[in-house]
Amino acid sequence: ATIQTTGGMLTFRPTQAFLATNAPEKPVLRIGGQEQSNSSAVVEEWLIIKFYRKVARGINPEIEMGAFLTDYAHYGNSPALFGSIHFQDASGAEMALGVAHAWIRNQGDGWANTLAYLDRFLQDRRVATADQRATSTDDHAAYLVRIDQLARRTAEFHRALYVESGDPAFVAERVPPAAVKKWGESVTQLVDTALTALAESGTRLSPDDTVMLDEALENAAGRNEHI
Repeated sequence: ATIQTTGGMLTFRPTQAFLATNAPEKPVLRIGGQEQSNSSAVVEEWLIIKFYRKVARGINPEIEMGAFLTDYAHYGNSPALFGSIHFQDASGAEMALGVAHAWIRNQGDGWANTLAYLDRFLQDRRVATADQRATSTDDHAAYLVRIDQLARRTAEFHRALYVESGDPAFVAERVPPAAVKKWGESVTQLVDTALTALAESGTRLSPDDTVMLDEALENAAGRNEHI
């Protein structure tokens, strides 16, 4: 659908994924939080629509990626692109104003989930006896299941992005071994920096926390082989 205005044309572009859905009989609308660059609204169990508060001319990468994953790769583990809103001015230049995706029930992002888990783990360790800490060998078993799933989904995501023909913006480019080696060295440096900062924090910790720190540093031995 399009709307002609005095300054240009407003265009609404639904995707086939959106057209294949049915709107809820009694939609529940919730206004989302305001981030730096957008404002959002959620129709529970159906979609989330986001309006950009900072717009720019040209192709919007979020919409471009969403269209590729939804319409071409048919990747099932990311929210389907439902549509987008664009404005074309009198000169023909176009800019994206908003985007809509399928609404996915969730428990927050992986970063917040990890911080919450670590907070609970450290609290439990503080009240555990030395014997309990010594005999506990699977402290992170439940969390590692989630990490395994996250790794699998990340691999599937990258596999979905690997195409050898089609849209030039998504055709895979070969990465030389030297670049891969450089990436590994960069990650190793980041890990070393983090572990050094942890080691230096030992003087500011309680005796119980120092024990946990020593265990963490000991378990980090040989990390570079995995990287």
